[in-house]
Amino acid sequence: MQSPDSKSTAGVSAIDPLDALEKRIVEAVEQLRQAREMQRQAEREAEQLRGQLAGKERELAQLRASAGSAAERQGEVRRRVESLLESVERLN
Repeated sequence: MQSPDSKSTAGVSAIDPLDALEKRIVEAVEQLRQAREMQRQAEREAEQLRGQLAGKERELAQLRASAGSAAERQGEVRRRVESLLESVERLN
């Protein structure tokens, strides 16, 4: 026959695997919660970056349009200056 101490020791040792399993499950749930929070944060940051990118793309399009207009104006000025120079040369 087993002594009362051996029964309580057997009961405790049977509970130890349950405690360990419970601890592992709690840790896994916590890791999952943290991973989901990190994912939500990453998604918020990605959305913010997409908005910034869209703004920069609009700004780039405006700058390209301005550069095109400036190049056209520069070409027009060059033609007018060349025309004026030709007129001056004809006077000589």
